[in-house]
Formats: sequence, C-alpha cells, structure tokens
Amino acid sequence: MFQNLEALTSIQPTITVQRSQSTSAEQSEQPTSAEQSQHSIITAKKSVWNQNDHTLPMGWKSRPEGNGAQKIFLSPKGYELKSRRLALKHMVGFGYPEEEIEQMRQFLYYENWMDDKSLPNLWKMKKSGNDVCFVSREGDLLESHSQAYTYIQKNPKSYTQEDLLRIQYVSRMVQKSTEEVRKQSQFQERSQANGKIQNLAQPREVSQGKFRIQGQSLTRIQTSQGQARLHSTPSQNRMQSQSQVRSQNQGRSPGMISTLKQPRQSHASVERIDPNYISDETLPKGWHHKKEGRLTYCRSPDGTVYRSRRSACQFMISSGQYSNE
Repeated sequence: MFQNLEALTSIQPTITVQRSQSTSAEQSEQPTSAEQSQHSIITAKKSVWNQNDHTLPMGWKSRPEGNGAQKIFLSPKGYELKSRRLALKHMVGFGYPEEEIEQMRQFLYYENWMDDKSLPNLWKMKKSGNDVCFVSREGDLLESHSQAYTYIQKNPKSYTQEDLLRIQYVSRMVQKSTEEVRKQSQFQERSQANGKIQNLAQPREVSQGKFRIQGQSLTRIQTSQGQARLHSTPSQNRMQSQSQVRSQNQGRSPGMISTLKQPRQSHASVERIDPNYISDETLPKGWHHKKEGRLTYCRSPDGTVYRSRRSACQFMISSGQYSNE
C-alpha cells in the first residue's frame, strides 16, 4: 500500500525570505483582547530581538533563552512562543497566510522534525526512545503512536482511514528498526564476552613457568626444560584425594612412602620368590637383603621392600618392635 519507510528524511529548508526593516505600523501592531482570551500566550517584554533570523518566516523575531541553546520566538503581533512547533500551531489558529504557515512548517527541521512519504499529508515525525512522536498539520504534538491513533479517530472530518493506516505502518516500521538495533547490540555484547573467555583459555606466562586454564582444579608437573607447568586435573575430587595422601604420609621416611605407593600383592609375589635375597647377621631374624649396583634392597619378614638399609632402620625405630641392637 505504501512505499518502504525511508530513512527519516530531514532535508534542510531552502526557502529564501526577503527581509526588510519593520515599518512603524508593524511595530505599533498589538494583539486584540479577543486574541488574548483565545490563547494563553505570554506577551512580549522589552528585550533585544533578532530581526534577521533566517530560520523564521518574514516578520518573526527570535532571542536566545537561558544558556543560548533554546530560543524564544516573537510573532508579528507580539506573541512570544517557546518553539517553532507552537509557532506553527499559533499561525494555524490565527489564520495566517498559507504560504507563511508552510514556511514555518518547513523550518521545523531546525527542531529535528522530519518528513516521510508514508506519513499523513503535512505531518512530521521524530523518534522518541522506542516510539515515535508526531506533529499534525494543525501543529498539535502527539507524543506516541497511540495518541496519534486517537487524534485521527477524533477528527473524522479532517482525516480518513488511510491516514490511520499510515500511522500504524510508520510506527510498526520504526519499532522493527529499533528491535533490529537492539538485537545487533546484544550480539556485539555476546561476541565481546566470548572473546574475553577465549583470551582466558590461552596459556599465560608466570614467574614459576607456564600454565593453562581448562577447569577449576589445577596441578603442577615438571616439564623437560625444568619449568613448572600447571594442567587441569580430571576432577576436584582427585585433587582432594592427592592432598589427603600427602597428609597421611607426613612423618614417614622416603623409602617407606615409595614402598607404600606400589601394590602390595605385586611385591609379595615377585620379591618372595627372588633367590637373590640373602640373610646374614647384620639384619634381624627374618630380614633379607640383596645388592643391585650401588643400591641395597632390604626385605622385611612380611615382604615389604625398602630401597636402602637406612630406610629399613628408620622403619624399625618408628615401629618400636626392634631393639637398638
């Protein structure tokens, strides 16, 4: 039915208004009492007005307000208005010439009001958050699409069903565009978050060596270069069990710890049939020993093997079963 909603058109007006010095008649012209009763508009006070503001129709004046970011506008009949939109409504209500009304309507560009071919005739629009606000051709401000629907429905003599469909179409297209922008913003945020996670998964250099983050639990191993390296363990429970084993081994001799780490059954089945173990007077009764290179292995009566005489002696002392002899 309608053309695609164009990028909100904001074309700078190209109207050239010929200005001349105001006559004494214009300066003396004052609003009547009837006009004052119909419009609650502040009467102009004595101040410095710009008579050559090229963003206003001929005969209108302006002056800065506050910090200069806003302007106050003065009509040829001496009414002060706080915006061009209110000036447009004032001109329509007071029956200004159509040419001057159209000039003021185009000058709404300087207040960020924009045209679109999909709008009702002579309407303007402006984005307001996730919604749209409108200015009707009469100069009325409609702050949402729902207010625009109601406005058209209450003025059936000025508007048709087609105008209502135009407002619905424009508001739907603007909401769709806003939703696409929101989704794109969320996608960019997720991409940035994923990038940070990937950076955390990369190896990092520390003073002790290299480590890799692949889970919550970490363990240390020795690399071929002698540097400390951390890798993730299969589970947190394994880390805890290793810690428990280390606490249980405190106070035991190194030879005893190395023996306990080996399966008992394998030692019993292998060591007891080894014919190289011999007994002599240097060991208590039931103990045997053998030599392999520079190492001397000692075997207790229950089949436990110690890798040196020293570790065997430490066991005897700690067990309390043997005398100093």
